[in-house]
Amino acid sequence: MLKNYLITAWRSLWKRKFFSLINVLGLSIGISASLVIWLIVHYEFSFDTFQPDRSRIYRVVIDLSYRAGGSFFVAGVENPMPEAVAKEVGGLDLVAPFRTWSYDARINVPGRGGEKPSVFKNLKDVVFADDAYFKLLPYEWLAGSKQVNLDQPYRVVLTASRAKVFFPGLNPEQVVGRELIVKDTIPMVVAGVVKDLRQVTDFTFGTFISRATLETPSFRPDDGDPWTSISHESQLFVKLSPNATVAQIEEQLAALFKKYHPYDKDGIGFLHRLQPLSDLHFDVRYKNFDHRRAHRPTLYALLAVAGFLLVLACINFINLMTAQASLRAKEIGIRKTMGSSMRQLMGRFLGEIFLLTIAATLLSALIAPLLLRAFAD
Repeated sequence: MLKNYLITAWRSLWKRKFFSLINVLGLSIGISASLVIWLIVHYEFSFDTFQPDRSRIYRVVIDLSYRAGGSFFVAGVENPMPEAVAKEVGGLDLVAPFRTWSYDARINVPGRGGEKPSVFKNLKDVVFADDAYFKLLPYEWLAGSKQVNLDQPYRVVLTASRAKVFFPGLNPEQVVGRELIVKDTIPMVVAGVVKDLRQVTDFTFGTFISRATLETPSFRPDDGDPWTSISHESQLFVKLSPNATVAQIEEQLAALFKKYHPYDKDGIGFLHRLQPLSDLHFDVRYKNFDHRRAHRPTLYALLAVAGFLLVLACINFINLMTAQASLRAKEIGIRKTMGSSMRQLMGRFLGEIFLLTIAATLLSALIAPLLLRAFAD
């Protein structure tokens, strides 16, 4: 019976090709537009949602307030703050500091067997980190191990994609132990290779230089007074203990800063806050490793637009089907005269709607990827 309904519906739709085409195109465009908007919004809300214990991960940021008026928001902390937090702040399971490279890096890869060295200029996504960074993020180790001794200077960990750039044709095990020359004169040894994070994330770093290297004369930051100079480059992430609260940690941060530097000195107020990991991609007040940030209200507005377009497409589809009903009154009368029941008539028309909807859905599956290309950047 169902097969007969579908065959009859197909013949009826084929007889009214122009009407069927308009109906399918109208509905498919609405579905495609709604689908593309939903995919874009879903992508934005997917940043770093894969992180284990993400609800307990925060970044320490600073809100500056000036006595003369105005405020300024800094995504980094003072250079001595990470060590002080690790030693004196309770209620934390993990303290993970790192420092981003503030300018485009230059790395040379020495050649072997008389080969010329490879020179890589303007490298981005280079960061100074230690073992705690790899405890914060769920990297999979391809070579080396989690205990790569990044507390020692002049060691480097690479992602698999960055290792292929520096050492094409070598597997991760062969890359470990190879040498990189940073700043044209400073040799560093590759201590490990990790798999790239394939999930949607703002942590896109590819080269991890041991944070201990910052203590060497060639890399020591010249930030002036350690407790008064703050920079977006000096990042500090913490993971709270299950029983700790944000208010407790922020209170300890305020006491710690006041201990080493008088609060509100020179008319500037320092307020250390914990920024949730879930806000990293959305809070426009703080830098996000120089990455693009999204705007939550705009995304919610886009979802409303997607819903409106889908409802509008459905209403247009219903209106077109209703407009055809009066033109098919003769057909309905003849079928009732021939003995068709109300159930059979409903099955016939529902079969037509089903076929039109399936055709519109399949067509939208072809249109949506084309529309997504326009938003690929």
